[in-house]
Amino acid sequence: TLKLLLVSGASRVSFFGGKFLGGLLSIWTAFTAAFLVYLIALVFLTPVDLQGETSLRVVLIYAASLLHVAVFFSIGAAISALTRHAAPSLILSLFLWMLIVFALPGLSSLLAQQFVPVDSQQKVARTKLEKAQAMEREEEQRNPTPNTRSNTAGYGERHDEIRHLINAELQKIDNEHQRRKELQAIVTTNLARVSPVGSLTYLYSALSRNGLEDAALYKRDLLDIRNEMDEEITSMLQDPDFGRMYMAGGFDMTEEFSNIAAGFFDIARNSEFRRLTLGETIASAWIDFVLLGVFALVVTAISFVRFLVYDPR
Repeated sequence: TLKLLLVSGASRVSFFGGKFLGGLLSIWTAFTAAFLVYLIALVFLTPVDLQGETSLRVVLIYAASLLHVAVFFSIGAAISALTRHAAPSLILSLFLWMLIVFALPGLSSLLAQQFVPVDSQQKVARTKLEKAQAMEREEEQRNPTPNTRSNTAGYGERHDEIRHLINAELQKIDNEHQRRKELQAIVTTNLARVSPVGSLTYLYSALSRNGLEDAALYKRDLLDIRNEMDEEITSMLQDPDFGRMYMAGGFDMTEEFSNIAAGFFDIARNSEFRRLTLGETIASAWIDFVLLGVFALVVTAISFVRFLVYDPR
C-alpha cells in the first residue's frame, strides 16, 4: 500500500511518523501490561516494600525499559527502510539482534582482558611469596645472626626487624592487583555500553542496588570491619599479660578463642552497611539513560532520512 498512500498525497513525514509512533505505542502498551502484572506479583507475592525510594526506582526501571524497547523498534524501522524485500530484512534483523544482544557485551570482557590484563590470585600469591623470600634473603646476607630469625609469619625464616617492611611490600602488591581489577572492570563497562543491552544491564543493576558502585561500597564496609577485627587481634597479641600467660600455659586456649569469636560476632552484628541513595545511583547511572536515548534517536534519524529518499517503485 506504500505506493498508493504516497500517490494519494500523504507526506512522507506524516506516513513515517504515523507508522513509527503507532507501532511503538502498541508495543509499549503490551509491555506496560506485562510490567503491571509483574508489579502486582511483586507487591502481593514478595516482602518487597514499594515505599519511598523503592517506588521511584521501579518507575525508573520502567522508563529505562521503554527506552530499550524504543531502541530495538528503531532498529527494526531502519532495517525496513534500508531493505526492499522481507527475506533480507529478516536475515539482517536476526544478525543485528545477535550482534547487539550477545556478541558486543561478550566481546567487551575479552577486549578488556587484553587491554588491562590482571594476574590470577594464584600468581599474586606466588609473587608475594617470592618477594617476601627475597627480602628475607637480603636481610640474612646483611645480618646472618641466627637469633634474629623467626618463623611466625608463614613465609619461611623471616626476621622480626623487617617484618613491617615485608608487610608493606606485600600490601603494595595487593593494592596494585586490586587497582588493575577495578580498571579492568571500568574498561569492560565502557566497552559493553557500545551495545544498548550493556547500558540497560548496568542501569538495571544500579537501580536495583546491585551495581558496580554498590559492590565497591560494600567492599569498603567489609574492609572497615576486617580492619577493626585486625586491630582487636593485634591488641590482644601485643598485650604483655597475654604473652606471659601463653608462655606459662595459664589460660584455656578454647575459651580464649571462643571469646575472640564472640567479639568478632559483636563487631559484625553492630556494623552497618551503607546503601547508595537514589541520588547517588542516578549520578552513577545517568550515562546509561543518556546512551539509551541517543541510541534510539540516532537509529530513528537514520531510518527517517533513509525513508525520505526511499523509492517505492
